[in-house]
Amino acid sequence: MARRNKKSGNKLFDRIEGVNHRLQQPSSIVNAFFIIILIASISVGFVWQKVQIVKLVTDIDKLEKERQKLEERIGTLNSKVLELSDGDRLVKIGLNELHMAYPKTELIEQENIYKDSDFEQ
Repeated sequence: MARRNKKSGNKLFDRIEGVNHRLQQPSSIVNAFFIIILIASISVGFVWQKVQIVKLVTDIDKLEKERQKLEERIGTLNSKVLELSDGDRLVKIGLNELHMAYPKTELIEQENIYKDSDFEQ
């Protein structure tokens, strides 16, 4: 009988050691849980990155369209400036609306206020 108790005691200790050994090792469920969390985190990171890229591409397209519209506006304004600053148009406005007149073509006599000695050194 003593021998039997010894064997059953050993079995009990073996079982306890097995349980302790299992408790010290992470279970496969916990490992699977961490792997799933890691894969989910990486997937969320990739999706977030793709969303940001699409947003930036949309912003770039919008800004390029706005730039093109502004360049067209600049071209329109430059042609308007050329049209409004036409010499013939300015002469017509001066004569008709501002009642200006051409200067007389005769020479205006000018009094000589300088002496020849002013230019000698």
